[in-house]
Amino acid sequence: MDLADKDFEYWIAYHERSSFKKSEGKFIRFGECKYYHPNEKVHLQGKYKNNKNDGVWIKFDPEGEIIVEATYKEGKKEGTWVFFHDNGKKHYEVTFKDGKIDVLVTAPINKNTI
Repeated sequence: MDLADKDFEYWIAYHERSSFKKSEGKFIRFGECKYYHPNEKVHLQGKYKNNKNDGVWIKFDPEGEIIVEATYKEGKKEGTWVFFHDNGKKHYEVTFKDGKIDVLVTAPINKNTI
C-alpha cells in the first residue's frame, strides 16, 4: 500500500460515519456528527445545523481524553471554550462572543501545579 492509499484510508476512517446529505448537488452536513481517529476512538463530536457547527463540540485525543469543549452558534465560536491538559485538568478558558474572543482566562502553564 502506498502513501496515497494510507491517506485515503485515514480520510475514510476519519469521515465515514459523519452525517451528510446531498442537496442541490452539494453535500450538506447535518445533525449529530462524530469523526474518528484511525484507531476507531472518537476524535470530534458535535452537531451541524444548516451545514454549520452548532451547539457543543468536544475534541478528543487518540486515547479518548478530552482536549477541548467548545460551543458554536450558527457556525461562529460562542460561549466558553475549555482547554484541557493531557492529565485531564483544565488548562485555560476562552469566552467568545459573535465569533471573537471576549474573555481569556489562563491557568498556570505547568500542568503539575494544577
